[in-house]
Amino acid sequence: MAKWRPFTEKYAGRRQPRNADAKWKANEENRAIYESDRQAQCGQQQQIMKKHLITLLIAGGVVLAFTSQAALTLGFTPDSGGYLQFNAGTISSSPSFEFVAGAAQKASGPHPASPGGFWDITTPKGTSSSGFQGSFGVASQGPPPVSPAFSYGPISSPKSAGQNGVDSAAVNTSTSLEITDSLGGYITAILTWGSIETGPGNHGDITANLTFNHTYNLASGEKAGNSDLLALLSAGKAILNVSFTPGSGVNLYALSTKTTKNISYSGSITAVPEAGTGLAGAGALGLVLFLLGIGVVGNRSGAIRIAKVLSILTIGLTFIAATTQAAIVGIENDDGATIEFDPSAAGSGHLANPGTVQLNNGNYGDQFTVQDPATSINIGWGSISGGPWKLGKINTSAEGVQTASVSGGGTITIYDWSNPSYTLSGTVTWNNVETVPGGSGAINYLAQANVVFSQCSSGINPTLNALYSTLAGHGAVVLNFQFTQLPNNTLTALTTPDPAAPYQNTFNGSITAVPEASTVTAGLGALGFLLVLGVRSRRSRLGLPSSK
Repeated sequence: MAKWRPFTEKYAGRRQPRNADAKWKANEENRAIYESDRQAQCGQQQQIMKKHLITLLIAGGVVLAFTSQAALTLGFTPDSGGYLQFNAGTISSSPSFEFVAGAAQKASGPHPASPGGFWDITTPKGTSSSGFQGSFGVASQGPPPVSPAFSYGPISSPKSAGQNGVDSAAVNTSTSLEITDSLGGYITAILTWGSIETGPGNHGDITANLTFNHTYNLASGEKAGNSDLLALLSAGKAILNVSFTPGSGVNLYALSTKTTKNISYSGSITAVPEAGTGLAGAGALGLVLFLLGIGVVGNRSGAIRIAKVLSILTIGLTFIAATTQAAIVGIENDDGATIEFDPSAAGSGHLANPGTVQLNNGNYGDQFTVQDPATSINIGWGSISGGPWKLGKINTSAEGVQTASVSGGGTITIYDWSNPSYTLSGTVTWNNVETVPGGSGAINYLAQANVVFSQCSSGINPTLNALYSTLAGHGAVVLNFQFTQLPNNTLTALTTPDPAAPYQNTFNGSITAVPEASTVTAGLGALGFLLVLGVRSRRSRLGLPSSK
């Protein structure tokens, strides 16, 4: 395109058109007036939109405040005389820890699930729940009451006693947690231990996730529950942390080699609001921002354009998160049921053809029980047919983690605990198996979608029904196991022909509703639709035709 030149320069050296200077002057004057008016109009729009944007952000903050919950943290310390105890591991069992209540605690609490409190809520001071008692699991009667033993291992980077460094391990068991108010009312949660570690400075931590049962069990004559405990129920989930002092120069490795009593501890429970509460506020804010952005005709404010882009992303990501909320249940081998690794089918090179894995029925003809994660109560039992399943070639990482593919699958059938005529069934396809140094392992360890529930009886337990109705029945079945009786607890050891084979042990796991690829695609599609809508709106404001 030719460079623009002033009117007079353009016609220099030529015969000038009649009244050319007058036309040029008029054009320049009109151009100046137009530019002045346009700048004034844009300035006015920007001032108006700044006010709208400030008002909108304030309103959005209010929306988020009402749809989100402030994090409630309750601190606790052991009851008088209570302590944390470590138990040494043996050749057939992993090391463990347990909580011992104070000697003054009574052998049985106000109801069967609470045979004496282990700790008292002490902070924040003056809170309405101060002095309430809590317990881990259904403890032995004592006196004093003792919690179940929670096993852990293997220890990552173990250090000999006295050496500096961080020792850590996964905790392989879960239990129930209970908090009792001053009148005898109580709330419960399923407690899933996460990890335990010790570090320099005579310090250790144990972490866990809590999922609260949304029922406040009021005591006789109790009209309303405690506000703090109700807030925990409303949040639904919480993080539990236990801090302890192992002793000078004592680390997790040393604690795991001998029984150690009288370890002091303290802890906290911090509420984590359920995802839907924050999503509601974020979605509402994003929607208003988006509508405001597409409704401004001729606006060229950079701040508003940025706000609109952010709003589109907010709505799209909110949709994705809202459509991937999961239902979950726990599973645990029923009495006598086991997971079995059989190397007898292995070929001459067993690493390339390492045998099979299967689930064996227990004393009652089934393989596992199903627990509601909110209450730890059995809500069903079931089995998975189709075994044994063939293992593929074993691969070993530099850290000693071993993996292999698992071929085949079968039919999963779950029976309602209250009414066995109600069933939930579908198909399972196993993906892989893994072991880590120390003997812990899992089938479908990446928690990939590997089950589709296609049949569900009307009237079945609501938690089981959620596995069928959530995300079109797609989910992930994960089986966890641990073999400690072998000298080298690896996938190679479990699949090596030996007179002691086949190898059997207990197992547990979970069934979680997870989205198939189309579900996430739907969320991304909604995000794309909003982006297209914003582009079309911009083109229409500029007077441009829609793209074909």
